[in-house]
Amino acid sequence: CANSRLATGSKLIAISYQLSAISYQLLALSLWPAYCSRSTSSSAIGSFE
Repeated sequence: CANSRLATGSKLIAISYQLSAISYQLLALSLWPAYCSRSTSSSAIGSFE
């Protein structure tokens, strides 16, 4: 029972993580020209958070 709960929880976490990663990619694509000339990818991603 605990294992099935853990599996379901990890699936939900994975799905939400994928959705947030997709939204971050869309945000990066839309805002990238403003950051690419003065920031590296890691610092730009950090500023999005």
